[in-house]
Amino acid sequence: MTNSAAHSAPRSDSRRRDLALIHLAKKDLVQSGILDEERYRHVVQGILIDLELKSTRDYPSAADLDATGRTRLMQVFRSDFGWKDRPNPHLKRQHRYVGRGQRGDGIYITQEQADYIALLEDQLGWPDSPRRLLGFIERQLGAKSTVEMLGKKNATLVITGLERLTGYKPHPRSKQPV
Repeated sequence: MTNSAAHSAPRSDSRRRDLALIHLAKKDLVQSGILDEERYRHVVQGILIDLELKSTRDYPSAADLDATGRTRLMQVFRSDFGWKDRPNPHLKRQHRYVGRGQRGDGIYITQEQADYIALLEDQLGWPDSPRRLLGFIERQLGAKSTVEMLGKKNATLVITGLERLTGYKPHPRSKQPV
């Protein structure tokens, strides 16, 4: 096996993943009315020109881009058009924080509360900065604690504080994580 053949399989898998993500982002942006086919082709053409690449088709396509071009196109989708990655529904759900309690036992934080704290943390833009949440918990409760070590009552206090920060106002009759 030649050296180039040994490296072609991982590159093609990466290329397929990149193109699938580009297709998904393009579909989301077109459906939301932010992007149309003509503007998409114009963006791709601009990247092809910047990287001095040539299209093999009559129209520019993401398939003509190399890895750098595909990365740049995704950056444009995210920064210029505001596209955000959506979770893959086929992947097993990963929990950022683990709740050990059961609904109604009153001792430990439940998984539902832990997931809700993670959701509010995402809405505040804090997931990449765990110290912000830990500092918030300390200010809210007056003591240092991680999410996993919160009791149910304290978790409710933290959730209420995070909801206030996000501006979330639950409907008076809605069922909230407890």
